[in-house]
Amino acid sequence: MNLFINTRPNHKANTLTLDMPSVHLPLLSIVPFDSLTDMENMYWATFIQGNIDTVVVVSVEAVRCAISFLKQQNIHHASNLPHHPTMIAVGQPTKDALVEFGFTVITPAEFGLPMSNEGMIQLPHFTHMGQHDSIMIWRGVGGRRLLHDMLVQRGVKVLPIEFYERQTPNDMAMQFEHFYQNLPKNAHLYVLISSGMSLDVWRQFDKQQHNATFLALGERLSKLAKLAYPDSMVVCINDLHNNTLLTTLQKFTKQNDEQPNQTNR
Repeated sequence: MNLFINTRPNHKANTLTLDMPSVHLPLLSIVPFDSLTDMENMYWATFIQGNIDTVVVVSVEAVRCAISFLKQQNIHHASNLPHHPTMIAVGQPTKDALVEFGFTVITPAEFGLPMSNEGMIQLPHFTHMGQHDSIMIWRGVGGRRLLHDMLVQRGVKVLPIEFYERQTPNDMAMQFEHFYQNLPKNAHLYVLISSGMSLDVWRQFDKQQHNATFLALGERLSKLAKLAYPDSMVVCINDLHNNTLLTTLQKFTKQNDEQPNQTNR
């Protein structure tokens, strides 16, 4: 029996529609902040005043939180801002949320690049950045460190604003216990891993009682998953679009059905 394990937070998991049995097991919850730090307030004021030319937005959560703070400043549409910053979204849902507020947005996909850390780093907009350039990042605590660190190494001034944090649900152990109690003995799991933090949580509670194939977002996360599970198959996916997941699952579940006794590589 093939079973897809959707590990994304509740509101993200609802966007997936797949043609196979699935279980929703959110490994992380999103907790937005009510206020910013003193430094972040300084950064935010700089943005409001029109002095930030480029903003990277890493998630729909970051958009929602940022819009909430903008509305507190009586800014209800991007046209209310004194400038037109270049907004760079990591994924399509993030772009859609920004466009809805009136921003003009670009994504890695428009340059034929994967919607991941790797794709962001290869964007032409970043390859020419160096000293004397500055960029703002809207994210959660610790989000997109790879992009952040790469830009800092080039001498770029990075102004991060952390609008939320991701946490492991308090009842995670109980959820996993219930999950394993209801799993068929012959289940082959297809586990979605969309962040390093979610991989850490899965490893913490995984009992490794079933065969598993991991669908990991991007090359870096795929390598981490392979290090964590060297005897399991790890499939690198470039984005989290429904069609990407569906096509990937159809391909590998077919292989699994055709070769039921083959050990995962």
